[in-house]
Amino acid sequence: MSNLAHLFGTQPFGKHTINIENELIFIDGFLDIIKISKDENRTIIKKSTHQWKPRCVYCCPSTGDLLVGLGRSGESMGKVTRYHNARHSTQTTGQEETDYVLPHNPNFITENNNGDVVVSCCVDPTINNIVFGAREVKCKCEIVVLEHDGRRRFTYNGPP
Repeated sequence: MSNLAHLFGTQPFGKHTINIENELIFIDGFLDIIKISKDENRTIIKKSTHQWKPRCVYCCPSTGDLLVGLGRSGESMGKVTRYHNARHSTQTTGQEETDYVLPHNPNFITENNNGDVVVSCCVDPTINNIVFGAREVKCKCEIVVLEHDGRRRFTYNGPP
């Protein structure tokens, strides 16, 4: 495994972001969320748990909050957790706090200008072919948009 594959893992998902201090934040091969500061110090922001595994991260440039898309091991569900300044959990969406469960395998996550959280999810890993470099990933994708407070605004699963 190459050095970069060890740092970022082998999945072609949104596993890295830059925070407002221009520090690299990424999900490593052990599924921990790591921050590398400008002076190259590595800090573990969040250790992976046995139940919830981080799959994608995004740092909101307006607030500095870290959004983490999580998948639950062995089950078809996901959630989004917001960490204020990449440290403390301030908001969780998904099964624990709302009636809406994200489809399993959130792949990419971002926040738009009005604070909506936008998550792409892999719903059925056998339908569409998406090629990332030399690796082929087969999945049916769905875009889920959540309001800032975690309520589902809409879901898009139409043509790509």
